[in-house]
This record gives sequence, structure tokens and C-alpha cells, in this order.
Amino acid sequence: MASTLKTSVEALSAEIVVSIFSIAVYSTVPTIAQDSIPTSGITSNPEDSCTPIVLSHVCSAWRTLSLSSTGLWSTIYTTRAAQGHIHLLELWISRSGERLLDLTLRDGAGWSESSTPYLVRVFNILCRAGSRWRSFSIEKSRSWWPAEISAHLASHAPLQTLQTLQLETLTFELRPAAPYAAFYNQWKRVIASSPKLKRLALSFMPIQYDESRLGVPNAVLALSTVVPWGRLTSLCLTAVSLLDPGSMRKSFYDMLSACNKLETLSVSLDDHTLPPKPDWPVVTLAKLRTLNAVGRRFLPVLMDMLNLPNLLYLSIHTETTALSSHNAYSSFSELLSRSNCHLKSFSFRDCNNDAVQSLSTLLTHPCLSDLSNLRVGSRVDDTTPSKMVHTPDTAPSVCHLTLDSVMPYHLIESSSPFVSLVLSRYPVLHFLEVNFESQANFASELSSWDHPSPQIDRRLGRVDRRYKCTGAGFGTRSFGKELRCGDFSMALDDHLKQHL
Repeated sequence: MASTLKTSVEALSAEIVVSIFSIAVYSTVPTIAQDSIPTSGITSNPEDSCTPIVLSHVCSAWRTLSLSSTGLWSTIYTTRAAQGHIHLLELWISRSGERLLDLTLRDGAGWSESSTPYLVRVFNILCRAGSRWRSFSIEKSRSWWPAEISAHLASHAPLQTLQTLQLETLTFELRPAAPYAAFYNQWKRVIASSPKLKRLALSFMPIQYDESRLGVPNAVLALSTVVPWGRLTSLCLTAVSLLDPGSMRKSFYDMLSACNKLETLSVSLDDHTLPPKPDWPVVTLAKLRTLNAVGRRFLPVLMDMLNLPNLLYLSIHTETTALSSHNAYSSFSELLSRSNCHLKSFSFRDCNNDAVQSLSTLLTHPCLSDLSNLRVGSRVDDTTPSKMVHTPDTAPSVCHLTLDSVMPYHLIESSSPFVSLVLSRYPVLHFLEVNFESQANFASELSSWDHPSPQIDRRLGRVDRRYKCTGAGFGTRSFGKELRCGDFSMALDDHLKQHL
């Protein structure tokens, strides 16, 4: 058998083997947590430990193929790296040939002053290949790096002469104030000299959790003359503040108004204080298909200023209060009515545990009548799913349902709310993912699903069911930290979009 298998593998063409290599290197492993960080060093995929180096150690034939396949080396993700990994970075760059590069620098453990020599060397190596940058991202930990690092990079990294004619995607944090100004100004020059730039991700605020220390640089105004707003198709703004009663909110409005080609907008809004409702005209983004929004009190302000007639994918991550809940859900509903859009996907998390009824009402909106994918990140009980997707007037077309956190509920013999849900939705519902907070509920539902009657079994067999028990979905998290760190985990991934 082993000999036959070996012969079969060896019979594969080089093109097929390289395609398999590419899948192994770049595919996401679903069992790894979203916020996981790969082991120290350099890899091609932050969610998979398989690299072209690993493949090259299997046999001589695979080594030849992996080392000569430039596409396997063109995505470079560094994390928790140190001086000893410089040679790996140089190897990746050289093996990528003339391919365009997708580059990410991840500060896994927190960069310190001792990291400065390493980062200067890394930037010098990467800048030498600047003409091949297709995307460049700096992913830092939840604190600012020391000012000394920015000062050294501004002085010793050749950003001021960097040629990025192929750059399409750029991610970095804005801190225009001293002593970061020189480094920040060099990134402004990179933006201005990148004629293909169309995807931009910016963080506007110091990420600190002591609200009394939060500062708000007027970064939108500082960038308004260099960012090609009218060319952007994707824009991500993390920790935007609209505190300033004048120029900051007006510049934010003007920026959105200029984004006439925007297809994806992701925004997290800080809400240190509640601003008055702006009296500017509504912004129409005719090409926007995806909106990912994170915020509390500022979120209704954003919803009230947008008209999105072609919106298909909406994700909202919020935390309402007893006083703000009505206004927030009214703003969500008014956005849908004003836009007259027809959503395919709706992902929603309200960290207020009493928000389920408001969400159930929102799901009756006519703009959700064609909804295919529904993800609920709020905590729900065993009766909630049927209320939201069972009756004919509440999102009747939902075929893909995800519940992030089902609270413990009383077990009733020979009763399974989720089997009942699937049967009542047959044959429309074909994907069900549920996270149970209770191990007993998880075991009971699993048993009911795995041991049905023959007639029921045929119907259940058509559903991709994914049960898990990992505890409360968000009970131990701080929403404030999620907001300031741009937690867009409720956003729909591109793979699922292709199947809706």
C-alpha cells in the first residue's frame, strides 16, 4: 500500500504539486484561534505553521520544487522575530524572485528599545525590495512602541527614498506629534508616491485604556492632501474620535464624501463623550458593498450620516445601554430604510445581554428579507434562534446561521431546540454553528443530533453542523479594549462572501 501511494504521489505533475504546496502554505487552519500568534520567526501565514521551508525538508524532489516556486515565498509575515531571524528574511526575499511582495511586521511580544537594531536591519532589507511591495502592514501590540524606535527608523531606514510604484495596500498607525513626526512624515511621502494605492488601514489614536489619557491628533486633516480618497476601494479606520466639535468631524465627513469608489469601509469609533447630531447632508457611497462598524455612543452618528444603496454585507459590534438602546437600533433601522439595500449577510454583537429582543425586531426589516447569512455574537438563550429565523416574516431565507454564545438552559428529555430549529427550517438552513456555554447543553444537543430517527436523520444529514463548547462568547472581554484595537471579528470573511 505504501509503495502504491508513493508511486501515485510521484506521478503527479510539478504544477499540481506546487498547487498543493500553495494550498498548504496559504490556507487558514480553522482550529487556530483568531487572535493566535505564530511561533517566533518568519512564516507565510499567521494561522498556519506550514512554510515552504518545512516542505523543502521532506525530500529532494520537494526541496527542488519549493525552493524554485517563487509564489510560495512572496508573502512574508514576521512575528516575535529577533536578530537571529534576519537570514530567514533575506532568504524569503531572495527566493521570491521578481514576485510582488505582501509584507507584515507583527510585534508579538511588544517592541522595546532593544528591538531597534533588529527593526532597522529589517526595514533596510525590505526597503531594498520596495519596488516590489504590493502590500505592507505594521501590526503592533496594544501599546505604542518607544519613540526611540521611530526616531532611529526615520534616520536610518531608507523610507525617504523608497519607491513603491506597485503598492496597493498599506496599514500603519498615525502619530504625527513629536517625537514620532519624522517617521510619520515619511509614511505620508510613501502614500503620496504610491500611484496604485487603493486599500488603506489607519489607526488614529494612542491605544491606551486609561480614558483620561486619550489624546486625539487631527490625523485626517494631516493626511487630507496626500491620501487618494477618490481612488480607495477599501478603507479601515481604527479608534476614530469625533470629539472635536468642528474640524475633526467635518474632515471625517469630507473624507467619506470623497471616497466615491469605496467598496469596503471598516470603522471603530471611540466615544469618550457623546457629540451632537451633525447637520451635514447624508453621504452616499454608491459602490459600498461592505460596512464593518464598531462603536458605542458614536455609532448612531455614523449610521445617520450614511446612505448605502448597494450594501450587501453589514457587521455591527456595539455595546448599548438601557438609555441608548432605542436610539441605536432606530439608527440601524433608519440606515437600512434610507439605503433601501438588500443585505446578504448580517453579523451583529451587542455586549448588552438584554439586546436580543431589539435585534429580533430589527430582523423583521424588509431590507433583510433576502438575508442568507446571520451571525449573532450577543448572548442568546435556547428560544432565541427560533424567534429570529423561524417565522415567515423574519429573515426567511437564512441558510447560514452562527450563534457565538448560547447561555445555559434547562434540559428537557427528548427535546432539542436546535434539532427542532433545523427541521423547521428544512431544507433552507444548511449551515449551523453554535457555541454552548454549558457543557451539559453541548453534550445533550450533540447526542440528539447524532442519534435521531431514520426519517429525521436524512434531513439533518444535509446540514453542516458545527457544535462547540468554549464558554461565554465575550463575557470576560472589555468592549473598550476591543473598540480601540479595531476588533472587526464580526466581519464576514471573503471566503464566505463567495458562497452567498
